[in-house]
Amino acid sequence: MNRRALALWMFSSVASAAPASPVTIVAVAGPPASAVLVGKSGEIYDPDGKGAWIRHADGGIAGEVVAATREGDVVIAGVANEPPFERLRTGWSVMTLGLHASALLGRGSRATAAVGKTIFALERGKATKLAEAPAPVIALAASPKDLVVETERGLARWNAGTWKPLAKAPHHVAMLLDPRWAVVERGVVELDTGKQLGWPLGFHVEVAIAVGDAVIAASARELVTIKASSITPSAAHEPLPALASPIVGIAADRSGRVVLATRGGQVAVRANGTWTVTEARDEPPATHDGPPPAESR
Repeated sequence: MNRRALALWMFSSVASAAPASPVTIVAVAGPPASAVLVGKSGEIYDPDGKGAWIRHADGGIAGEVVAATREGDVVIAGVANEPPFERLRTGWSVMTLGLHASALLGRGSRATAAVGKTIFALERGKATKLAEAPAPVIALAASPKDLVVETERGLARWNAGTWKPLAKAPHHVAMLLDPRWAVVERGVVELDTGKQLGWPLGFHVEVAIAVGDAVIAASARELVTIKASSITPSAAHEPLPALASPIVGIAADRSGRVVLATRGGQVAVRANGTWTVTEARDEPPATHDGPPPAESR
């Protein structure tokens, strides 16, 4: 083996032993039982059924992923200044919403996106136009039967083919969660009634999700559940396990199961009232050692 071949072989050996790049999570997509974590380039971390969250393939999205949702078994990623992407078996595929579309991904139980004033429903392999908002969309949230948008004119609900202002709701909100609930500065608001329910003193929300008649939110240290009538007395305010980086994603269901993901790849899961914490990790396909480099004569 000559010196050049030996140097290349040594470099290859060192490179293959190099540690994996740091995990960076952007969002949680899907209900807790089948949720996946989505990384900044579209990396998907799946639960292995034993408490771990593992990535087996590269991301494949050149733009910056800023949000994610799920429609059935299809994960949809919102990308900064680009159209959304859907995750198919063959990898990520762009969803066509128009020429050079810069889309805003919606929240709620129905996957939606807005490009300017135009609102689309996102389904496997296609985007269907739903409505034209009265002004460019700042935020939107949808369920299978309902749609709410925020524009510079305020909040409005799509009803029987027309937009109706939500007169009792604030003019603007911090975060639309679904067509019923939104986060405001000091708590949550029920959009139709305008009724506001406050966070406990000192609570600073990082992530929140609407689940039926409740909103579940997390700060760096605690989880809060708010219902329409009042803060739930039995589980309103509970401490979280210690987490090393900001919480960026949440999934929850009516059974009380909650999944929280941090930017640095920690995953906290509450099931049957108990929290467990694990780490997302990279586990690429196994590599097989080939023959040594050919020797030059």
